[in-house]
Amino acid sequence: MEDKELKLTIIIPTWNLGEATKTKEILEEHGSPDLDVIILNSPNTSAVDNLAKGGEMPGDIIGFLHDDVRVFTKDWDKDVVRFFESHPKCGMLGFGGAVGLGTDNLYQAPYDYHQLARVRFMSNMVDAEDHGDRVIVPQRVAVLDGFSQIIRREAYGEVGGWRKVRNMGLTFHMYDAAMACMMAEHGWEVWMLPVSCEHLGGRTSVSKAYDSWLRSQGIKGDQQVHEEAHKVIYRRFRHILPLRVEA
Repeated sequence: MEDKELKLTIIIPTWNLGEATKTKEILEEHGSPDLDVIILNSPNTSAVDNLAKGGEMPGDIIGFLHDDVRVFTKDWDKDVVRFFESHPKCGMLGFGGAVGLGTDNLYQAPYDYHQLARVRFMSNMVDAEDHGDRVIVPQRVAVLDGFSQIIRREAYGEVGGWRKVRNMGLTFHMYDAAMACMMAEHGWEVWMLPVSCEHLGGRTSVSKAYDSWLRSQGIKGDQQVHEEAHKVIYRRFRHILPLRVEA
C-alpha cells in the first residue's frame, strides 16, 4: 500500500482582505486543483497571534505566507509537498532564506540589534539580486524570511508553534528568527526552495492603521517593536546563536 500524500494547507494572516484575496487567487492559479488556501482576516491582532490561529488549521504541512506574496512557479505546492516527502528531516521551508543568523562576534561585542542580521540571503525571487544571491536549486539555510514559512505539522507541534513564539513577547518582528532557532533547538532542518515568486513587502510597518493600533497598546511605534523583538531573540537563544549552515 502506498503512503498517502501529505496534505498542504496555506494560511494567509492579514489586516488587508483585498490584498490577501489577490494573493489567494495567484496562489491558486499557479497551484494544483486541490490546494487549500485560507485567509485569516483579523484586524487589530498581532501578526504572531494571527499565525497562531492559522496553526490550528488542519494539514500535514501548514504554510504561512504574507498577504503580498506572488508565486509564479506552476504547481509550486506539489514541489513543496514532494520536498517534504523526500526530506524527512526538513521541518520548515520557504522561498527566501539565509545561511546564517547573527554576526560572528555576537555576545562578544557590546549589544547592537544589527548583530542579529542574516548572513548570505538566497532566493529565486524576481528581484533576488536586490536582496542577496539568486539560486535555482534547494539550499539548506539557517533562517527564513517571514514572508514564507511552510512547516511540517510534526515539527510545528514539537517546537511549540507560534503560541510559544507569542509567549516570548514577540508580535510583529523577529518571529521568523524565533521559529528558525526553535527548529535548530530540536534538530529540524530548514530549507530554501527556489520557487519563482515576489514579495511586495514593507506595507504593514508604514500603515496608519498599524501605527494607531500600536499606540492604542501603549507602544510608541514600529521602531520600538522592532528593537524589543531583537532583544528577545538575543536573550532567549544565546545557547545556539549565531546560527550557521553550509551552503
